[in-house]
Amino acid sequence: MRKIVLLFLIVSVCSNFNIAKTQDNIELFAEIGTEWSIGNFSPHPTLPREMIFMKLTGDTIINDIIYYTVYENDYHFSDEDKGELAAFVRLSDYKLYLRTLSGLEWKVFDYSLEYEDYAYLSIYDGTSITVEVCGYNTVNIFGHQRKKWELCRIDEDYSGQCSWIEGIGPSSGILYANFPMLDLCGANYCLICAHLDGELIYQNPDYNFCEFFVPSFWDRFSFIGRKNNSWSIGVLDNDLNLLYTDSAYVLYNTFNEYDPNSYYYDYYYWVISTKIYNLEMDSCVNDFFYAKIYADSLLYVKNRQNEEHVIFDFTAQEGDTLDLWSYDFYTDTFYPITGWIENTDSVFTSDGTRKSWQLTNNYGSTTYIKGLGNDEGLLRMNFALTGIDTSKTVLICTFYNNTQIYQNPDYDTCSKLPSNQNINDWDKLSNICQVYPNPTNNIVYVETMSPNFVVEIYNMLGDKIYNDVCLDTKDYHIDMKSFPVGIYMIKVSFEDKIISQKIVKK
Repeated sequence: MRKIVLLFLIVSVCSNFNIAKTQDNIELFAEIGTEWSIGNFSPHPTLPREMIFMKLTGDTIINDIIYYTVYENDYHFSDEDKGELAAFVRLSDYKLYLRTLSGLEWKVFDYSLEYEDYAYLSIYDGTSITVEVCGYNTVNIFGHQRKKWELCRIDEDYSGQCSWIEGIGPSSGILYANFPMLDLCGANYCLICAHLDGELIYQNPDYNFCEFFVPSFWDRFSFIGRKNNSWSIGVLDNDLNLLYTDSAYVLYNTFNEYDPNSYYYDYYYWVISTKIYNLEMDSCVNDFFYAKIYADSLLYVKNRQNEEHVIFDFTAQEGDTLDLWSYDFYTDTFYPITGWIENTDSVFTSDGTRKSWQLTNNYGSTTYIKGLGNDEGLLRMNFALTGIDTSKTVLICTFYNNTQIYQNPDYDTCSKLPSNQNINDWDKLSNICQVYPNPTNNIVYVETMSPNFVVEIYNMLGDKIYNDVCLDTKDYHIDMKSFPVGIYMIKVSFEDKIISQKIVKK
């Protein structure tokens, strides 16, 4: 009997050792509990336009390998607000790996590097870079001797540099590791401070602060969503039957050439409608509206006519009466409404419990859910309180970084094409232009009935990243091999119509 017990103990110890031995000391990267404050200094070189806070928390096991979790927040972490899971990291054979929430994993640093060594590294989206250690020394930071590596990119003409400090991490923050070595417009992220258990362990010598918020830009947008959030929104008939679904994406950095006032808003929504109005009009409604929430916790919306109104107050308590506005995206119109907070409650989602507010008046009610928007799906916020008798909208699904975090229990799908009549129109449009395969690994084919058209591709930030004019051809292909994994919008423009289609690059 003792032999059996002894054998069991040996097997258990060896099993645990096999998991543990795949790991180096994570403290080479950072100690558990380290919190970083990071500023986005684009376009201003000395004052951040955005603050991001990240924290390294406890370990977890994925596929028998120990990882450590990285959480992200819009402000300092607290017991009440622990932020949202952003990524996983692990250290093996002195190499630091960053794992995305979708399961992709990249090597972002090697702590065994020495001066003039070369290495192949990546950034968060998997973009590969070749670097050389162009500086290597030991620095004294608050009484601790820490190794410091300066990396220079050698496979491109771009001369950006990045540094890594033992126990502190990269100079741009772990989610933006090695970004300074890429020529990315609007991505000037810089580590400002690092704290461990409330104690300051790193201060960037170029800045005399650890956090900075211009009062008007004190961003609390996480009340309604985060950049990289997307929503599936159902359009209902008067009998509450689901007609079709639209999609909305929350994007960061609103400035665009068509709206010079858009910089007052840090976020905007890109709305993609699947409804086909007729073959002489756009197949999709690709349009914008803007939203912001600052220190006063008021949700403002600005429409395409530059009108601005308060939609909700996230400081409201049960019993409060609020004078607000409803916004209808489809008509780009505001309506004044008055309602009261019937109750506050909690909504359970796949990534935690979220506070909710039920706003009610004599016409109806709508519910706001922290981080998800409201149950009308953002395209007709507070519309149920207007008394207008028309089709209604409902939130069906919510995604963050392409991972589903909410499913309306009344529906078993996240998308639906229009009714049969409109589906026939959709089929006609499909005959006019076909884009396939979807998803794709490399090549996307565009086949049309017209020999002259323009092809454009947009990323989920709304940036045009591809453009080509096609003449005297009905067959066209696009090589997306170099595109990062993600979701894109392909827009094919003819003389009298535009076809838009979302496509997934694997």
